[in-house]
Amino acid sequence: MQAVKLQCDRFLDILKLYSRAAGQTINFVKFSIFFNSNVSSSLRESLKAKLNISNTLADSSYLGLPLIIRQKKAEPFEFLLDRIKNKVANWKGKLLSKTGKENLINLVLQATPIYAMSLFKLPKGFCESLESYCAKFFFGEQRMER
Repeated sequence: MQAVKLQCDRFLDILKLYSRAAGQTINFVKFSIFFNSNVSSSLRESLKAKLNISNTLADSSYLGLPLIIRQKKAEPFEFLLDRIKNKVANWKGKLLSKTGKENLINLVLQATPIYAMSLFKLPKGFCESLESYCAKFFFGEQRMER
């Protein structure tokens, strides 16, 4: 435990050195920390107090993507499917040719998850749902009718 507290002191020294060298101020209000499940709650509280950090990265996100993926891997990407559903719902009333639908699918629907795909391997279920929405839009399925 003492070694961990010394590491915290060293970490703070490094941050201060960086701050002076870069001419930037570190905003400790926005600072967050993530603990492994093996870290005891007393050590967690001690380190949070030592570093003066109140935030933990339980369900935090950065640039719209989750920082931590837990066991339910599809859940953090639900917002992408919702975004795709909303776009498809807005287009349903428009009369589009097959070429127009194909362009919308390629340029908008399939492009929506590209940033997430560059960082994470998306779950198979998500990819299947995306394919399903694209097919339903392309072939004109409405209200689950074929």
